[in-house]
Amino acid sequence: MAEVLKNQKQLDSSNSYFNKSLKYNLVNNGSSSSIVTEANHLLENYLNQSQIDSANYYLNIIKKNLPDKHPRWNVYYEAKAKIHIATGAYEKAEEELQIALDLIKQKWKNQPHNDVAEAYNNIGLLHAKFKNPTKALENYNLALQQFSEINNSSTINQTVVLKILKNKALALNSLKLYSENLITIDQALETLDQLKPTFKSNTDKLFLMEEAFPVFESGLEAVYNLYQETKQDSLLDKAFYYSEKSKSVLLLEAILSTKATKFANIPKDIIEKEQLLKSKINHLEKQINHTKNQALEDRLFDVKNNYRELITTIENRYKTYYDLKYNSKVINIKELQTLLDTKDALLSYFYGNHHIYTITITKNLKHITRCKLNNDLENNIVSLYKLLNNPKSNLEELNSKSFYLYTKLVAPNIDNLSHKNLIIVTDGLLNYIPFSSFSTNGRAKYVIENHAISYVNSATLFKQLSEKEGINNKVLAFAPSFDASINANLMPLPNNQTEAEDILNYFSGKTLTNTQATLQNFNTESEHYGLLHFATHAILNDETPEYSYLAFQPNNTNSNLLYVSDLYNLNLNTNLVTLSACESGIGNLKRGEGFLSLARGFYFGGASSISSTLWKINDGSTLKIMDAFYKNLSEGNSKSLALQQAQVSFLNENSQNALVHPYYWSGFIISGNTSAIATTNNWLWYVAIGVVLLLIIGLLVKKNQKSS
Repeated sequence: MAEVLKNQKQLDSSNSYFNKSLKYNLVNNGSSSSIVTEANHLLENYLNQSQIDSANYYLNIIKKNLPDKHPRWNVYYEAKAKIHIATGAYEKAEEELQIALDLIKQKWKNQPHNDVAEAYNNIGLLHAKFKNPTKALENYNLALQQFSEINNSSTINQTVVLKILKNKALALNSLKLYSENLITIDQALETLDQLKPTFKSNTDKLFLMEEAFPVFESGLEAVYNLYQETKQDSLLDKAFYYSEKSKSVLLLEAILSTKATKFANIPKDIIEKEQLLKSKINHLEKQINHTKNQALEDRLFDVKNNYRELITTIENRYKTYYDLKYNSKVINIKELQTLLDTKDALLSYFYGNHHIYTITITKNLKHITRCKLNNDLENNIVSLYKLLNNPKSNLEELNSKSFYLYTKLVAPNIDNLSHKNLIIVTDGLLNYIPFSSFSTNGRAKYVIENHAISYVNSATLFKQLSEKEGINNKVLAFAPSFDASINANLMPLPNNQTEAEDILNYFSGKTLTNTQATLQNFNTESEHYGLLHFATHAILNDETPEYSYLAFQPNNTNSNLLYVSDLYNLNLNTNLVTLSACESGIGNLKRGEGFLSLARGFYFGGASSISSTLWKINDGSTLKIMDAFYKNLSEGNSKSLALQQAQVSFLNENSQNALVHPYYWSGFIISGNTSAIATTNNWLWYVAIGVVLLLIIGLLVKKNQKSS
């Protein structure tokens, strides 16, 4: 618990837990290793709180509890170095880390080992912190040399290698050695692909955040700078590759966030066997890391063979699950261009710690832009989201802020394009902002008036969804009724039944309202319909994405919520899922994990597109926009064009009143495969045409008979 709190930066609570454990071990003659580990954690926490005296107190505890020739004396010198770093004593810190390195080498009898690599890495980090990238690079290379002579395939070693490669990439960029850095980035991504199937816990999610994402930004920085120098076309392909790889890791992180344990069509015994073999491999690698043993290495070889055979089975029989967990391939620009229409422009964003990169791709061109990320830009994004989310916010201020972001993030990528359809691969805080709401002139002139806009989690997913077709074009709509006196979190939706029933004016199907709009009916009927409409609460939670859910008709047992982890066990074949009343329980804006998890869950469950809202929108405007959306869909328009027409029509109708505010219309978004749906009511047109033709034939026959 103490370590979890430490990772979450809740340092006071973490200190409390560590101190309790440390005192117990000191009083009860606990092991030296336990005491040293706990005191070291406390030392690090107090340094993070700038409490040097407290850190020195725990340094002395470490020293007092290490007997002579104890194998962990290196921890003392490393801890001492941390205190010197905190006080700016660069040379003293280097001396202590060198002593720690020598002790670790002695421990492993000067043989290559990942502990030695970690020690060199720590020295490299010290030099990097004190602006000496050349010395940092020397030590990162010495660290990586440790793995040229030992088995690099174990998860433990690969994890260390990825960390070192990440740091090496940062040093190479500092030295402007961009070409050399591309080799390092590719090595890091190859290592990450090998590690990907092993990720399964929140700890792994933190590792992805801290070690993997900086690799992608370093790669994009190197490519961008090289491209500015050379204008070499292949560098744009490389930039797109890095961006797409980052999206696949984001999706993996979303799965870890949902804690999904069940997957449609995957037998339980396959999942269990997969987890068992991974656990055995991990256990054996840890044993081998501590003591070389030929029998253990032979056993590991056999278990890994069994694991590879199982993965081959999964790849052949359960492709979707394989893609999710193991497939490291991403789409390239040439492939993507074959999927794009002549009217399409795809804008792929990468939201880093230092810059936002945008790669724009059309049928015939590609280019990259970069925008420096600073506090002003981030504050503007957060401020705009709050203004959009509030129907009473000042419209002039909103338009001014959205125009500023438009000039920074959108205009440089589309100013010279005539393409009408924008496909947005969004990232970071941009997940919260509907691009339709961006003002193009600082006043009430918006992007949506000139462009149909859709979203997708990645271009690779765009390709996968483009290949999917729905089972049919029948709609199943849910409209539960809610009572605020029973659950204050689920307020009544006055127009949701009308909204659901009106869809049947354009598509055949069924509406389930009130007591019929149950989770049980969803589970039994949903797989038979190609369009699913949920006129109900969809609660998105970025803090704990596994608690995102859809609410069905409340019942006595409180079993009316469909959680995001349950979506992975669905077996849908759905052309469109519509969530018309999404609400965000996000607190502090993060990276849109709630929606990312929900969307990925539905995609895995079999949906090819999702229509949703970025905030809880006024029920009346929802009714009007949804009605127009389905009407436009039934006329054969693409989903993105159908939504654009609905939003522009709403704007035009309300141009002189308060409903022109983007709160009322811009929160509706469409993501995934936006191709048109042929209405199931088209048969009426065929009947009508048939009747007219019969009448004409009848009249001609009568006319001929009279002539005879």
